Amino acid sequence: PWWWEESILFKGSFCFRCVFKFFYNLHSMVITETEEIKNRFMRLREHCDTAFVESGFLRVSEEPLFSNQYANCCGVALLKPGLGGLTHHFLEREVVDPHIYLFDILFMMDAIMNGVEGVRAAVIGGDRNHFRILKEQLEQEYRIPVIGEYCDGWMDGERLNPKNFRRSPEQWEKAHKSLLVIPKTQEVLLYGQNIGCRKLI
Repeated sequence: PWWWEESILFKGSFCFRCVFKFFYNLHSMVITETEEIKNRFMRLREHCDTAFVESGFLRVSEEPLFSNQYANCCGVALLKPGLGGLTHHFLEREVVDPHIYLFDILFMMDAIMNGVEGVRAAVIGGDRNHFRILKEQLEQEYRIPVIGEYCDGWMDGERLNPKNFRRSPEQWEKAHKSLLVIPKTQEVLLYGQNIGCRKLI
């Protein structure tokens, strides 16, 4: 009968609207969360309590840690309740190799917090070989889980040349990777010109 057909059409239309509304709201939630992470990243990196980690250095702190321009450099972010650590190193340019500076930063965390149990890590790069060494050292030698990671394959053969940024947007996009470690909330945030802002831990 006609009323049965109209009922089916109404139900089908109603279901379609429900499904559409569900995915629309889900998409809006994702956008809102991404924007919230980005806003927090931009705010905290400029905060007076946030410590900046220069290339070739590492640091451990109870306050936020920030470093940028991880072109072919690699970074390790470490978190333990109440404490964070961050490294920024370039494999070929420095005498200090990954084995040494990982030991150094973990020793600093051990000395401050009486043990590295419960430490979690995030690794970014940069050079794939350096990135691989860091992951293997953390997971196999120190038994520290790598919770988050990102590597765009900026190899050792490439060189960061600010003079070429205008002529090579791709070089600038790969160079512009930044890490923010937030011990208080136990988070590691990554920002890249070509990837936006994301939460690694």
